Amino acid sequence: MLITAALLGQMKLTKPQAESAAKLFGLSKGEELLLKKVPYRGSIPALPPTDPLIYRFYELAMVYGSTWKELIQEEFDDGIMSAIDVEATASRSAYRISLMATPQTRPNTATERIERLPRRRRR
Repeated sequence: MLITAALLGQMKLTKPQAESAAKLFGLSKGEELLLKKVPYRGSIPALPPTDPLIYRFYELAMVYGSTWKELIQEEFDDGIMSAIDVEATASRSAYRISLMATPQTRPNTATERIERLPRRRRR
């Protein structure tokens, strides 16, 4: 999934990964270099998305987003989930699509900064 995301301009590859991808797909040196650059993330031009499949992901976030947030914060306190450092897989079984994403959790530094402010400055 990482390689596909990188080829779509959404992730950065290491030098060996970029070299392998360039060789496999017959990419130019310039294209190989692009695979190693930090990308500008976000390939959806407008919200809500108009592509039917991408809209379903948007719909999942709209329907289950607040539930996922509560469950994650119950387990990991006020931490945040990384959308960059994610291990992801997709597979199929009969008429179902199985998507597995295992994002990394991180402390919520904004909350930590607020907690360190003197009492009178807190909002």
